[in-house]
Amino acid sequence: MREDEWKTMPLGEFAESVDYGVTASATEQPVGPKFLRITDIQGGAVNWNRVPWCECDMRSASGARLKTGDIVFARTGATTGKSFLIRDCPTDAVFASYLIRVRVGTSAEPRFVSHFFQTENYWAQVAKGARGVAQPGVNATTLKALQIPLPPLAEQRRVAEVLDQAEALRVKRRAALAQLDSLTQSLFLKLFGDPETNPKGWPLMSLREVLSIPLRNGLSPSKAGKVNAKVLTLSAITGSDFDATAWKTSTFVLRPPASQSVDEEDFLICRGNGNIRMVGKGYFPSCAMPETTFPDTMIAARIASNRIERTFLQHVWNSPAVRRQVESLARTTNGTFKVNQPSLEGISFVVPPLPWQREFVHRVTAVEKLKTVQRASLTELNALFASLQHRAFRGEI
Repeated sequence: MREDEWKTMPLGEFAESVDYGVTASATEQPVGPKFLRITDIQGGAVNWNRVPWCECDMRSASGARLKTGDIVFARTGATTGKSFLIRDCPTDAVFASYLIRVRVGTSAEPRFVSHFFQTENYWAQVAKGARGVAQPGVNATTLKALQIPLPPLAEQRRVAEVLDQAEALRVKRRAALAQLDSLTQSLFLKLFGDPETNPKGWPLMSLREVLSIPLRNGLSPSKAGKVNAKVLTLSAITGSDFDATAWKTSTFVLRPPASQSVDEEDFLICRGNGNIRMVGKGYFPSCAMPETTFPDTMIAARIASNRIERTFLQHVWNSPAVRRQVESLARTTNGTFKVNQPSLEGISFVVPPLPWQREFVHRVTAVEKLKTVQRASLTELNALFASLQHRAFRGEI
């Protein structure tokens, strides 16, 4: 279809409604409708079995009920502007007040509009709308003003189908990677058993006992500083693996010393975060980053290699057995959960003999090779999808 057959119009002109959600408290008791929150949208999906319920009056519930084809947006927070298309949902489900629901009218295909909300064009408009705002966010006015390219309805459906098929390939590749992650967990349990119940009676050691040097705190940036330096952000170690691209530039009074640079031998642990599930997570850097330091929200642990293998430590440290200890030791200050050095040093875990650990490392290495192939394939699919998406909204497919 020729691009000149498309028209661009504000979302507010063709959307049936743009609404805010319900202000209510979530409950694990099956009382009232299901209560969709920002945190329930993970990895581009919603597990409705894990979504809580809420008690709200019938009038509020009626105006905030979800149905297939609705698109919800995060109004604020780390995911501000991100959207999610409701492809299926329970018959009685509402959305929370930190979300906005867009219900497109009969002149638009929800899947097509949802795909547009993933494009650079969309994000550029959101960024422009947030300029000069003290606390950037997305509101109904911002969304209604969005300029959306719209071809005829039949063409919208065709483009949406093409993009859906391309996205399905990416979903399968991500699922394959997730299965390989599960395989690593299965290998660990087969060799060592559950670290919490320790059925094989492995000896326990504390973090303190496997250190080669004392724990080191990260550095605090200073607004009054005049020296720029790269600093890791917490997202470098709070995901499913170490992310070497998660850094920013901050100012310091003095240039950070070389001893505080990111080193492959340092096990970096999150010591404070607003989400308690992130506190205590730890990874070894995937590479040395001599020009980058780590912040005061992290602690670096240098491990004695004659006591524990790094791959084994990284796995057992992020296990539920250690997580429960971390969460029981965390203290909250101004909404931030923190674990201090002495508490971290005292956390214990199973430490099998080194030959057993090395066997685990050998098997994990084989799995990692498979994951490398899958990641490369996913990277290629992502690039192809981005190109296809760009062409799709220019009327070139």
